[in-house]
Amino acid sequence: MLLWLFLLSLVLRVSGQPFFGSLPPRPTTGVRLFLGEENVTIANFSMIAAGLFHDTDIDEPGNAVSVGGSPDGQNDGLWCQSSLYQNMIGTWYYPDGTTVPLGSGSPLFANNTATGQIGLLRNGGIGGIQGLYSCVIPNEEGINQTLYVAAYGNTDFYDTDDLYNINVTSSIVRNGELITSATGSGNTTAMIMIDSLRSSDAGDYQCIVNITQSDIDYEFDGIETVQVILTLPTPSVIVEYNATGHLVDGELAEGQFLDIMCIADISQYIDTSVSFTMSWRRNNTVLTNGSDFTISPPVMTNNQYTGVLRINSLRDEVDNGASYNCSVSVTPNTPFIIAGNDNSSAVTLTAARFDINHVDISINIPSVPVAGDVFNLFCVIVAPPNFVENLTSVRWSYDLEASQDVTSENNDATLVPVVRNGNIFTSVLTLDPVKTTDARQYYCQATILVFGIVDRTNRDLTVQIPPPSVSIVADPPTGPIYESTSYLLTCTATVNTTIVDTPITGNVVWTDPSGNVIPTNEARRQVIPPTGNSLVSTLLFQPIDTGYNNDGGTYTCQMIINSGNSLIASSQPTDTTLPVTVESLPSMTVNFSSVGSVEVGQSLTITCTITTVERLVVTPLITFIKMNDTDMEMLSNLNRPYTITTDDTGSVTNYTLILDPVRFEDAGMYTCMAEFNVTGFNNTNDPSTATYDYQEASDVFTLNVNCTILPFAATSVTTILGTTSANISFIIPNTSYANENYSISYTGQQFKATKTVSGTRMSSSSVDKPIMIYIVLTGLEEDNVYQFTVDSSNCLVPVGYPMDCTNITFLPSNVTLTWTGPTLIDQNGAPVGYNLTCMNTNGVSVNGLSPTQTSMNTTFTITDVMPFTGYTCELSFINPVGEGPSTQCTFETAQDRPSDSPQNFTSVPNKTAVTFTWTKPATPNGMIIKYSLNIINQNTLRRYNYTILVSVNQTTVIQLVDGFSPYQNYTASVSASTIIGAGPVATTAGRTLPASDTLDSPDLLVSPVIINGLTVAYTVPVLDETTINITWSPPSHPNGEITGFIVRIATAANTSPNNVPFVPGKASYFLIFGGL
Repeated sequence: MLLWLFLLSLVLRVSGQPFFGSLPPRPTTGVRLFLGEENVTIANFSMIAAGLFHDTDIDEPGNAVSVGGSPDGQNDGLWCQSSLYQNMIGTWYYPDGTTVPLGSGSPLFANNTATGQIGLLRNGGIGGIQGLYSCVIPNEEGINQTLYVAAYGNTDFYDTDDLYNINVTSSIVRNGELITSATGSGNTTAMIMIDSLRSSDAGDYQCIVNITQSDIDYEFDGIETVQVILTLPTPSVIVEYNATGHLVDGELAEGQFLDIMCIADISQYIDTSVSFTMSWRRNNTVLTNGSDFTISPPVMTNNQYTGVLRINSLRDEVDNGASYNCSVSVTPNTPFIIAGNDNSSAVTLTAARFDINHVDISINIPSVPVAGDVFNLFCVIVAPPNFVENLTSVRWSYDLEASQDVTSENNDATLVPVVRNGNIFTSVLTLDPVKTTDARQYYCQATILVFGIVDRTNRDLTVQIPPPSVSIVADPPTGPIYESTSYLLTCTATVNTTIVDTPITGNVVWTDPSGNVIPTNEARRQVIPPTGNSLVSTLLFQPIDTGYNNDGGTYTCQMIINSGNSLIASSQPTDTTLPVTVESLPSMTVNFSSVGSVEVGQSLTITCTITTVERLVVTPLITFIKMNDTDMEMLSNLNRPYTITTDDTGSVTNYTLILDPVRFEDAGMYTCMAEFNVTGFNNTNDPSTATYDYQEASDVFTLNVNCTILPFAATSVTTILGTTSANISFIIPNTSYANENYSISYTGQQFKATKTVSGTRMSSSSVDKPIMIYIVLTGLEEDNVYQFTVDSSNCLVPVGYPMDCTNITFLPSNVTLTWTGPTLIDQNGAPVGYNLTCMNTNGVSVNGLSPTQTSMNTTFTITDVMPFTGYTCELSFINPVGEGPSTQCTFETAQDRPSDSPQNFTSVPNKTAVTFTWTKPATPNGMIIKYSLNIINQNTLRRYNYTILVSVNQTTVIQLVDGFSPYQNYTASVSASTIIGAGPVATTAGRTLPASDTLDSPDLLVSPVIINGLTVAYTVPVLDETTINITWSPPSHPNGEITGFIVRIATAANTSPNNVPFVPGKASYFLIFGGL
C-alpha cells in the first residue's frame, strides 16, 4: 500500500505536482479521485486550489474568465469514483466531519446521481472553504474506502518564488521523532512515501513549517498534527470441504458425517499482536458443540488458522441447500491500529434425501453347496462412505410378500447377528443341512428406520444333488441267456429323500464290455432312459448275441441325477457293473395235429404248433397254405374262421383253422412253414451286423373230403349219329334239390371228356319226376368208333343268395332281421344254415349268425348293436357243400339315452361367480337336445337349476352362475338328454376365491386389567407362577384353508414359536406354556 501524507500550512501555500494520465468514466477497479477541469486523476491526500473544481463544464466558452476551448462534455467538479456499478453511492465530508449536502448548497454541495461516483461541486467563492475534505465510497466488494483531498484558497497553481524573498522549512515528525524535512525559498514540500505499511508506521504525525522573510523581518511558525491510524486488512477466509470418495452418485447423502474446514490467512499480521476468533453459522443460526455438530477450535499452521466443523449426520431437510458460514475476527493488541472488517466465507451444501439408491445391498453365495452340506449365505449391505447411522433390522425371506422369515419357514435355517465394519454390514444365514428345496430365490431386506428406508435384494441359490446309490438287476435273473433273445438289464438309482426333497430325474450312460458308450438311438441294444421321477433305466438287447457282436462281458451303468429346477444342479456321476454270459440258441419245431379224411358237412379243426425259445426277439414268419389240383391259397384268403394264439411265454404259437362245416373244396394239402432270420432289431436288415441266427422248420397235412351224395343213374340211353356229331339222350328217373351235373366221357382216335350241365335244374315242378337229358357231341371224326360213358355228380355250392333282408324292429340296442332263402333251384342241395356278419359305420363288427348244420331259421336277433348307429350286414346261404354268394342288408338303430355323462366338466370360480364348461358325451346315443345343470352352495344350501337347450352340432357349453359370496364351497352336476331321456351325470366341486378384506385373526381369550376404572392391559389365564394357558378360537373369516396356528411367546430372553395343527370342526384350541 502507498501512502501519501501532506501537512498543510495556512500562511503559505505548499503544493505538489499533480499526476497526469488518461481518465476513463470510472475506474475498472478500486476507488480514486478525479479532477474534472484538469481531466486528471489525483492521488489520495492531494492538495489542490479550491478554484479548480466547479459545478459546471467551464471548458465551454463564457463559463469562466480567461478560459477558452471546446466543451468536453464533462462536469468539472471534484469526483470521488468507484468501480462498483451502483447508483446513489458515496458521501463527502467537510473538514469538521459534517456531511456535504446533496443536490444544493453554497458554496459547496454534493451530487451522486452519476453511476458509481459522487462529485464535490462549488457554486460560490473560495473564501472559507479551505481545509481537508474526505470522501467515503464502497469499492467493488462493497467495502467502504476513505479518500482525502486538501483545498486551499488560490484559484490556480501560481509560482510565488518571484513575488517574495522568503525561506521555508517543512518537517515531518512521528511520535516526537523527526522523519524528514525540506527547505526552500518558495513552494516547499516535505514528504514521506511508505511503499508497504507496517504496524510501526501507525502513530502521531506532525508537519512543522517555519517561514521567514528577511527583508521585512517576518517569521511564521505553523504546525499541523494528524494521527496515522492503520486499519488491519480484512482477513482472507476460505471455507471448503473435501467430499472426494464420499459422494454417492455425485452427491452427499443423509446419514453421512461431513467435515467442513475454515482456513484464515494471517500472514499479513506477522508483526502485529492480534487476537483471533472463529465462529460458525448455518443459515444465520450460530452453531455450538452438541449431538448435531462437533466444532474443533482453530489451529495455526504456516501462518494459517484452520478450524473444523463436523456435521455428525447429514439431514436433507436441514442440510440440503443450507449455507454454512465461517466468520473470522482479528483484533489488534496495540494503539493506533484498529480492527479491520471481519470476514467470512460460506459453502452451500447439497445433501440428497437418503433413498435405496444410496445403499448397495448384495447377497454373496461363495460356492454351489451339495445337498447335505452346512452352508452360509452372506447379505452384504454397503452404506455410503462416512455413514454413521445403524441398521434397524435385516430380514431374510423367500419372497417380498412372505409373512414369515426364512428361519420361521425352514427349521434348518438359523440367522447370525449382523456384523458391522465401518459402513459395511454383513448378515449370515446358515442352512444346516442344505436341501434341494433350499434351491430357490432369497430376499435380504435391510431397514434403516431413522430414514424410513427399506432396501432389498434377491439372489437365487443353486444346490447340487449329492451322488446317488446305483445297482443293476438282470431279467431273467437266473437260467440260461440264449443268443437272439431279448435280455433286460435294469439300473436303479436311489437318493436320500430327506435332503433331496424335490422332484428329480435321472440321466443314464450305459457302457458295453469294450468300454463303448451305448447310444440311445441304437436299435439292437435299446437304452431306455429314466422317465418322470423314476430313477430307473433299462438296457434291452433285441437280441443279445454271441456271433458278430459278442455281447458277453461286464456292463457299466452310470447315473446322474437331474432336476427340472434350473436352480438345482445335477449330481456327480455314480457307476455300477454287472457281468453277462450268453449261450447258443436251440432249434425251432413245427407240428400239425389233425385227421386225414372227413366227410362234407362235418366239423374239423386243423392246428399247426410252432415252438421256439422264450424271449426270441423276432416272431417267426409262419406260412399256412392250402394247395389242391388247381390253386394255392393262403390262410387269410380261405374265407374260413381261423385263430392265431401264443402262450404266455411267447415261445408256443398255434395257427388253428376251423372248418365248420367241411366243404368239398376244403380238400387239399395243408403246409405250415416257420422261419426266422435274426439280422438286427425287429428283423430289420442292419448292414452293420452279420446274421446272428437263421432257422426254419415245416410240417405237411393232407385233407381228403369225401362227397357221398350221388345222383340217380341214367336209363334209356340212346344215340343218334351224324357225320361228325352224336346226339346222346338218356332219362333221369328222379331229381333231388341238388344241382346235378352229367357228363359223357368218350374214346375214339383219342380219349376226350366233355361235361355239360343237365338241361333241367331243380325246381319245385321237377322234383321227384323223370327228366330227359340231351348231350350233343360235336367235332367227331368221320367213320370212327367211339365208346362213351355217362358220369354224374352233385357236390356243388349254392348259386343263389337270401332275399328280402329286412329289420323288423326299431330299437336302440337290439335288432331282429328276417329274410327268405334262395330259390330251390339256386340252393344246389339241402339247406345247412346261413352266415350273417354285420359291421357298423365305424368298422366295428357285431354278433353274427355262424353257419351250423341245423340253423334253418330265417330270423335272427342281434343283441350287441349300438344306439343311433348305421350297420351293413352280409348274408349268405350254406348247403352241405359250401357257402353261396352274399347279399347286403342295411339298417340304423334307434336313439337312446346317452351312455355316458358330459365330458370335461370343469368350473372356474372368482369371488362371487362360477363359470362351468363341458363338452357333449363321448357316446351320445342320439342327438343331444338339452343339458340339465344343478349347483348347490354348500355353505347356504341354496340350489341353482338350469335347463340349457343346444343346437344339433354344438359340442361345447359354457354357463355362468353368480350369486355366490367369497370362499364358499359348491358342488355341481350336469347331464345330457336326447329325445329318449337324460343320461348319467358328471360332477365337479370347488370353492369361490377368497376376499382379502374379510380376513380376520384368531379370537384370543384374554382378561382385562383394570386400574381406576381404566383397562390398561390384557392377560391370558395363569396356571401357576411359571405356566400360562393360551386359549383361542379359529377366525370367523379364514379367507382360505387353515393348516395350523403359530403361537409366539416373547420373553426378555427369547421368542419361542409353537406350532399347533388345525383340526377341522374344532371350535377351541389351547396351549399350555411353562418355564416362564
